[in-house]
Amino acid sequence: MNRWMGGGRLFFAPTIVSIQMAMLTSRCSATTTAIHTLGTVIPTGMKASLPHAAQPSGRHQCVGLRSASSQTEEPDGLQFGKIPIPERHVFFRSEDKLSAAFVNLRPIVPGHVLVVPLRVVEREKELTEEESISLWLAMRKVNAVIEKQYKASALNLAIQDGRDAGQSIPHVHLHVLPRVKNDFERNDDVYDKIDEFEYAPTKTKLEVPDDEDRRDRTDEEMANEAATLRQLF
Repeated sequence: MNRWMGGGRLFFAPTIVSIQMAMLTSRCSATTTAIHTLGTVIPTGMKASLPHAAQPSGRHQCVGLRSASSQTEEPDGLQFGKIPIPERHVFFRSEDKLSAAFVNLRPIVPGHVLVVPLRVVEREKELTEEESISLWLAMRKVNAVIEKQYKASALNLAIQDGRDAGQSIPHVHLHVLPRVKNDFERNDDVYDKIDEFEYAPTKTKLEVPDDEDRRDRTDEEMANEAATLRQLF
């Protein structure tokens, strides 16, 4: 029997298990949660009878006592072809866990983002019907947010389905570009830019020439944009 002192009275409660074992094996639930304090673990139902001074605060309940079933696995980025995209650059994931969207290293215009299936395949025809539906529905959700956030009056939606169509990364991806009137001298120039697009700079015929308006952004810039967009879903 362990003694509890509080409010000038002695209170006795049986020790259920040592705090060390509780940290390893106890499970927290509405009815079986173990509360630990002063080196003793007490069934939750007995807490109400403890003197106030002896009751543990809520933030100390169930520390380190989560069961494996209560833990949820957080996403850890995604693969864009062979390029790892960190989770901090991802701003949208579909509820069916088949599609996602992320910010762009080398945007053609502000707000240029990419929507992809999470499974890496080169051609749209390689997607399952479920994956294809997910991708296009994800694009619609992303479109609405991008258009509003960047105060666009129109959008370019583009997919280069295969290498011979100008695809630079062998992974199905949709370009979403917010547009405003007169943002290009010739409206069709945007298609030339998309044809030249590469997510990461490499020495190929598709590489976009260097200029002041098109540069690789910093990790911080991309993470900040993604964080802003993420809050809009």
